[in-house]
Amino acid sequence: AGLVPVLLATPTGDRRRLRVALATSGVLVAPGIRELHRLLSLGSVDGYREWWDVERRATSDQSGLEEGGNLVSTFLDHLDELARQVDYPAPLVAVVLFLPLVWVAAVVGRRWRREGLRPALANPHLVVLLMLAGLAGTYVLWWLCLLPEAKLWIRRMLPGLVALHVLYLAMVPALVGVARRSEAGRGLRAAAVAGLVAVAAIVLPYGWGRLDRTVPDLVDGERAWLAAEEGAADDVRAGDDLRWYGDGWWSAPAVSLLADRDLLDLTEIEDEPCAMDPDRDRLVWDLDARLIAGRPATRGGKFTFTEVADHGGRVRIYAIGCG
Repeated sequence: AGLVPVLLATPTGDRRRLRVALATSGVLVAPGIRELHRLLSLGSVDGYREWWDVERRATSDQSGLEEGGNLVSTFLDHLDELARQVDYPAPLVAVVLFLPLVWVAAVVGRRWRREGLRPALANPHLVVLLMLAGLAGTYVLWWLCLLPEAKLWIRRMLPGLVALHVLYLAMVPALVGVARRSEAGRGLRAAAVAGLVAVAAIVLPYGWGRLDRTVPDLVDGERAWLAAEEGAADDVRAGDDLRWYGDGWWSAPAVSLLADRDLLDLTEIEDEPCAMDPDRDRLVWDLDARLIAGRPATRGGKFTFTEVADHGGRVRIYAIGCG
């Protein structure tokens, strides 16, 4: 998407347009070669089409594009969830997210009225702002309007948030410059002052509050997390005669690394007759597994899990038996 404004901004009647067009087509070479390799590896067009059907369904499940529902109510519900996660009022979170996007729209609209669309897009600075606003807006709106509720993790819109931060770095000096420029119209200066007031009254307190809470929590939480992981790793090393498992996605990688031992995967034997022995078989259940999945899955009562160790409430170890 970022290549579109670049092509529009390239002057016509110049060899530079051809160079940009060739560079754009060059971006497609590597994916094209990869897809050709995939087609040859799968051996047929039908196999290739089936592979992409599976990928499309998986992507739709992850993205929420086929969830349906009312976009407005979904937007408001997800905004409330985001406000809960960051511990800040939902209307103010909306200001934090959309203030730079409104500023970019105002800048583009003003240049469009004064110069026309094409001359405005010939400005490299404006093109960069559009690309950043497009990236930020796409991720934020996708998170707020389309993402399934089970996947409402802030990290999923992290690229958009990074672009949003860069827009703030561009917006604040620009607003200060407009507010101080005496030749700017009264309405324009008033809008710039209003934007700066919003930044000072809403955005800065939000940023400072997040920083003030996150840094101590991160430092203290990291120590507690590492102590729990090391304690569980000590159990794994001490239980050399036991069989240690992760469970698919929940593979306790930090414990495995610290213990210098690969964990078996419970999902690889879930379809076999149960042969678990609670005196021999152990499941390592780390903090991510506990916070997201809750308790280990019994597979319809096939397995039983009895807690035998708890390291600070962060890493738990279960004896695995048959139901």
